[in-house]
Amino acid sequence: MKKIKELFLHSIGRYIASILISVIITFLYLLSYGFDSFLSYCNGLSLGGVITFLIGGLVMVSYLGGFDTISYAFSTIKKDGKGKYLDLYDYSTKKKEERKTRKLPFIPYFTIGGIVVIISFLLSLFK
Repeated sequence: MKKIKELFLHSIGRYIASILISVIITFLYLLSYGFDSFLSYCNGLSLGGVITFLIGGLVMVSYLGGFDTISYAFSTIKKDGKGKYLDLYDYSTKKKEERKTRKLPFIPYFTIGGIVVIISFLLSLFK
């Protein structure tokens, strides 16, 4: 039970953000294709869920350090090449230490995206 709490209990702001992303994308899809077809609702929900899930993937790549090189480059540009880090290795090891203390920030996006895709799949079964 403790592992489930650690895995799913995160900042309420990330859950709200992922719900808003799904709702906005679904609404934009419905604006484009109309509110009159049941299939439009299924497609809009699946599109919103998949995009939310993919945003979670980007957050996971960022969490795992996939963009450390780019962020280090921008940090040296801002300070005219002189920053608080000696080099990229120093930057990435300090970021790795910071990531050990943080919770998994991508789980809310995966959870909400997966739930929305499942809802759209269940709705498509009833058409």
